Amino acid sequence: MAEQVHTDDVVGFGISSNGKFMMSCSSKTDMVIWDLKGQQLDRLDTYLMSTHSAKISPCGRFVVATGFSPDVKVMEVVFTKTGEFKQVSKAYELSGHTSGIYDVAFDVDTSHIATISKDGTWKLYHTKKQPSQYDCLSDAHNL
Repeated sequence: MAEQVHTDDVVGFGISSNGKFMMSCSSKTDMVIWDLKGQQLDRLDTYLMSTHSAKISPCGRFVVATGFSPDVKVMEVVFTKTGEFKQVSKAYELSGHTSGIYDVAFDVDTSHIATISKDGTWKLYHTKKQPSQYDCLSDAHNL
């Protein structure tokens, strides 16, 4: 029998579109990046206190978790040119909500990310700009 990796409920699981990795994330603060054979490549702390959702971007390059924090940290899963796993690193952060974020969604080409928050609003971010410009496209929209 395999060893249990997450001690709390799993709130996010996915396989990257490029077929290089899978991701699982519990309702606490642990996210695990796996290879397709079930070996752990990396284990991350989401620093969210509690996690509501976790997703892999459609391009298969980014992972994200949402929860208690009003900000979203987008992490990049990096591979070498030869296809070997290298690291998971912070790509950018999206801010603007005043309360925790319930969920996040990517559009099909990962050029936009939408978030929905406990503060009663949703936001849309343009993510194909320079890293210093990952600002919200519009004001908060009430639900």
